[in-house]
Amino acid sequence: MFIGLSDIGYKIFNLAYRDFINGGQFLQELEKKYDCEFISTNTYFKDSGKLFTQPYIIKTLKSQKKSGTLHFKKIKVGTVGLCDEYGLLFSKQLKEPMLESKSPLDELQKIIEKVSKKSDIVVLLFNGNYKLFKSVMEQVKGIDVAVMGGQYYMVTPNETYNAIVVTTPSMGKYGGILTLELDKNKKIVSHSTQQIPLKEDMKDDPEIVKLVEEFEQAEKKLQDSQIYSTE
Repeated sequence: MFIGLSDIGYKIFNLAYRDFINGGQFLQELEKKYDCEFISTNTYFKDSGKLFTQPYIIKTLKSQKKSGTLHFKKIKVGTVGLCDEYGLLFSKQLKEPMLESKSPLDELQKIIEKVSKKSDIVVLLFNGNYKLFKSVMEQVKGIDVAVMGGQYYMVTPNETYNAIVVTTPSMGKYGGILTLELDKNKKIVSHSTQQIPLKEDMKDDPEIVKLVEEFEQAEKKLQDSQIYSTE
C-alpha cells in the first residue's frame, strides 16, 4: 500500500495498527526506501522511551496559481498522526521487541499546541474508534481539519465540531476532495467537499498497474512454493 501511494504522490502516512504486522524494523526500511514519512503520536521504543517516528510534520505549500489576486503565496500546513487502537497496535502473531504503544490522548493537546505555533493550518490524521475521535474533537483545541479513518462510517453530516471533519466512505470506492477558502490571515472562512466515485472505466495509472502485476506474480510464486513444499 505504502509503495503504491508513494508512487502517486502521497508523502505523509499516519500509521495504524495493521501497519505494524511485519514489525517496526520493516517499517523503518520501507520509509527510507520509498521516500515517505510516517507519523504517530503514541508509538515508542521500549528501551529508550523515545517516539518510534515523528508525531507531526510541517510542510510549506506554494501557490500553483499563475494569475489573479492572491492573499499569499505560501502556507504552512502541520499534519499530526494519531491511532487510538493501542491495545491492538501490534499483531498478536508477531513478537514486537522494540516498540510499545501508549494512550493517544496523553500528549495530544501539547503536540497540537506546538504545531499550531508553527503552522497556519493544523490537520489531524486519525485512525480508530469513533467514540475517542468524538472526545478528541470536543476536548482538543487547535485542530482545523480532521481526516477520520477506522470507524469512519460513524461520522454523520449533522455533527458540528470546531474542526472540519472529512472521511472517505465505502471502503475506498471514492476519492475525497476537500477545498478550503482562506482569508488574508490564512484562516479558513469556508470549505466544500466532493466524493469522486472510482469507476471501472477510469484510466489506470501505468506505474500502479505494473506494481499490481509484480505483486500478483510474487504472490503466485509464493503460493506455488508452498504447494510444492507440502507435497
